[in-house]
Amino acid sequence: MVRCLVLDDKGMVKDTFSMGTRVVLSSDEGSVGGQEVMKVLYQDFEFYRRFMEEGPASLPPVTEFLPKGASLRNSLRLNFDGTSGLLKSGNPIVWLVVAVGALPAFSQSLLHWLAQLTCREPVWPDDIERACNAATPSNGLTA
Repeated sequence: MVRCLVLDDKGMVKDTFSMGTRVVLSSDEGSVGGQEVMKVLYQDFEFYRRFMEEGPASLPPVTEFLPKGASLRNSLRLNFDGTSGLLKSGNPIVWLVVAVGALPAFSQSLLHWLAQLTCREPVWPDDIERACNAATPSNGLTA
C-alpha cells in the first residue's frame, strides 16, 4: 500500500490517503513467497511513479478486471485467482480446504455474475451532475 500526503502551499501535510493493496507478509521478504509479494508491490509502486512523473500516457493500458460488461470469467477470478498456486504445493490439507471451499466460492462467483448482469448503471440527477462538475465554480465552498 502506498501512503500519499496532500500538502498545502507551505508544504505542510493537510490530508493523507492510501491506495494500492495492503499486504501483511507471513514470511520474510527474502523467502520465495516474500519475494513474489514484493515483486507485485514494486510493480504497483512503479505504476504510481510513472503516472505521477510521466503522466497517464506513459502507462500501459489496463485490461485486468475491466470488462465492458458482466464477465463470468472475472467473477470466477475474484474467488479462484491464486488457487492453482496453492494446489501446486501438493499439501493434502490445502487440497482438502480448496475442495471444501470450491462449491461455495463457485456459487458466490455465479451469483456475483448474475448480479452484474441484472444491475444497471447508476445515473445521477442533472442538478447533482452540475454541482459536482469540476469546471463549475464552487462558490467558496471548501471540503
